[in-house]
Amino acid sequence: MRAQVKTLLRTSVFIAVVALGLLPAEAGAVCPNSVETDEQTLWNVHNGWPAFRDWFRPYFNFQSGEWGGGWGWDSTDPTQAFPKSWDSAYLITYGLQDSTLGPWHSDVDYYNWASGANHGFRYEPEDSNDAFAQSIWGWFVTDRVMLMCPSFNGRTAGGRAGTMLHESTHITYDSQHQSNRPGSNCGSDPCSDNWFFHYLNSYSYGSLSGHQHSMNQIQIEYLCDLSQFGEWWVPATTALVAQSEANDRMNNRILNPPGWTCGTPRPIYVAPPPPPPNPCPPPRVNCQEP
Repeated sequence: MRAQVKTLLRTSVFIAVVALGLLPAEAGAVCPNSVETDEQTLWNVHNGWPAFRDWFRPYFNFQSGEWGGGWGWDSTDPTQAFPKSWDSAYLITYGLQDSTLGPWHSDVDYYNWASGANHGFRYEPEDSNDAFAQSIWGWFVTDRVMLMCPSFNGRTAGGRAGTMLHESTHITYDSQHQSNRPGSNCGSDPCSDNWFFHYLNSYSYGSLSGHQHSMNQIQIEYLCDLSQFGEWWVPATTALVAQSEANDRMNNRILNPPGWTCGTPRPIYVAPPPPPPNPCPPPRVNCQEP
């Protein structure tokens, strides 16, 4: 997005925030509680582990003032929005196997990428059905990722985790989508991206930070990693849905497909063979042209 447009956007957001602050305070609406596929199964893996809760809240930057009340800040009921976000953060943090030349990236890469504390934004809930989520650049307020009702209703924890990585990329790289490919199902709103090609072994595990990926790219790579290299406790349906979404996004939202789809081998860089022996080594006496 051009600087002038971005300035106008941030100014508009600031004005909107000020205007909301002048309105009478009242209880905000929340997304409906719902039973999602595999949500309870995944919750039973960690069972509301307090030590993880106390770590991920500040690291991902979820705050009680935004997630209290009906959003479930103090709840252990995975039909509510905050416990669902807890499930997704757990998947991002622990959900991949340690495997040499297996997944595109490691757990450490992904949870550092999605960290609101690392990148100066926070996660907030939003009672809206406009999209899965939206990233907002603040002006005199914190940048934030708004997780909307479609992320909590009709979406697995794995799909929600992919959304968190997608939206964090908007803020980390100050990036916007480009014009759409046919099949994107986004209407007139841009939702397509370029693919920043790299090999499976281009970046060692734990060193992804600073290597640009587009929004859909990091989402696709994570979803495919979850589907193929998820820990034994990752629910089977969550893995299948992740692979399906990865390929749907690759086929419909990547402008320069890399020739790889989830389920096929990831490309590996192989160094060229060494040059052949010198047919006429020094001191090059009695050498003839071949």
